[in-house]
Amino acid sequence: MNEDLHRSERGPSAEEELTGSYPLLIECVTDYAIFLLDPQGIVRTWNPGAEKMKGWRAEEIVGRPFTLFYPSDDVASGKPRMLLMKAAQAGRVSDEGWRLRKDGSRFWASVVLTALYHETGAVKGYAKITRDMSERKRMEDELSETLRCLEEANRRLEESDRIKSVCLSMASHELRSPLTSIKGHVDNLLEGVAGALPEKVARYLDRINRNVDRVIRLTTMILDLSRIEAGEMRVDLEPLQLGSMIAEVCRDFEPTARSKDIAITVTPLADVAVRADRDKVEQVLHNLLHNAVKFTPSRGDIVVESGTADEDEVVITVADTGCGIPGDHREKIFEKFYRAPSHVQEGAGLGLAITKSLVEMQGGRIWVESEPGRGSRFSFTLRRA
Repeated sequence: MNEDLHRSERGPSAEEELTGSYPLLIECVTDYAIFLLDPQGIVRTWNPGAEKMKGWRAEEIVGRPFTLFYPSDDVASGKPRMLLMKAAQAGRVSDEGWRLRKDGSRFWASVVLTALYHETGAVKGYAKITRDMSERKRMEDELSETLRCLEEANRRLEESDRIKSVCLSMASHELRSPLTSIKGHVDNLLEGVAGALPEKVARYLDRINRNVDRVIRLTTMILDLSRIEAGEMRVDLEPLQLGSMIAEVCRDFEPTARSKDIAITVTPLADVAVRADRDKVEQVLHNLLHNAVKFTPSRGDIVVESGTADEDEVVITVADTGCGIPGDHREKIFEKFYRAPSHVQEGAGLGLAITKSLVEMQGGRIWVESEPGRGSRFSFTLRRA
């Protein structure tokens, strides 16, 4: 009785005061480990959530240092004591890292350590709340590994694409020289440099010439594509009168069109200046007219027209009465190596992809309107000067 009286006169001990501040509600929590530490980091209380998460029963852990929950390298580096010091100074500290269960297994913990103070301001202990975030950590690690693998795959693809572009460029350069030489010799023979040719020989040489032209065109497109993808295609924008240039390009196709009995009509052209690269615009028109002649049957029509879309843009259109493009293919025809189904299967599917790039490099846009059996209208814009 005297002992109880003395205890009452001197007030509760530090341990009793610390324990008394522990809410009974915490005993019902099982998803979080919630317990109290004394100023030296000794465990003083232990809730069911702590037992479930860490594996120790209360009688096994109360009175032992909380450093038991940390991996040996954290203990060696002084991390547990550092967290206590930071909490004492700031009032509260958060941390995430690996923690140990009783059986030695690890789990990823999110921890909040809160300092508890006497009225005098001295630290009387700490409240520690721990949440097991192992599943989130596993998902983050898997995501990080997936991203790493994707980045590595992307790097390899970029390197592969770079090598492909270099190889294509080198192959195109190497092919063009002998092809140009072959074409020159065939042209000379057809012009009679070596004397008159039998009709059958001339016919075969003409066929050779047409196929050489096709291969030269293909190698030129491959070379252009490799330059575009490598960012080496130069565009020199300058004021350019459209009318005369469009008329010149159309005249280049008149012989081929006549051979198929196709009429090329140039409507009155917009007499305006655009800011563009002449060579690139001519190449765009060549590609569009080449396709128009190729896909338009005999006795068909091709119309080239231009006009001002607004005060900033000019629209140039190449329309034909060819086979047209099915609706589900119109969005894909500007992709590399894509060929819409048609009765004409020659070509590598690069012309429109290159055309789109050349138009966009000059600040323009390109689109197609088409209906199967009724022809197509390819239009592109250029910026007015």
